[in-house]
Amino acid sequence: MPFLPLWVGGEGDVLLRRVVARHADWSCFGGSERQWAGTRARPLASVDSAGRTGPVQVSWNGRLLVAADDAGMCRGWREHAAGEEYESWVEGNLVGTWPQVQAKIRRLAGAGCQAFIVRPADYPSPASVEALAANRPSL
Repeated sequence: MPFLPLWVGGEGDVLLRRVVARHADWSCFGGSERQWAGTRARPLASVDSAGRTGPVQVSWNGRLLVAADDAGMCRGWREHAAGEEYESWVEGNLVGTWPQVQAKIRRLAGAGCQAFIVRPADYPSPASVEALAANRPSL
């Protein structure tokens, strides 16, 4: 049977971080860049004390919306954010114009993110995922 990696994530409380440090091959946390960096660092700091032999890979998850302009981003927020405050929605997700989304991806990658798990905010439209896929080589 092929090796199946174990991906564990969530809100990042102490118990969950211990589970990630002891058992997970990949961690998966979301939130703003600051929240993600803090949550990401804690399970990785616990790896040595958990008796692991290998590293925990790190990923980020959240919503994706690539808009043509600021008006499109505001429209997307009204249609897809389910009552979340605008600033929180922007900070905690990959949303904005392509240059804004690209800059955030680069910052998260620079902070150690190795993979992105996205939930298209504009589903069932494939537009945001297609924009990310088409521009991925420029990352």
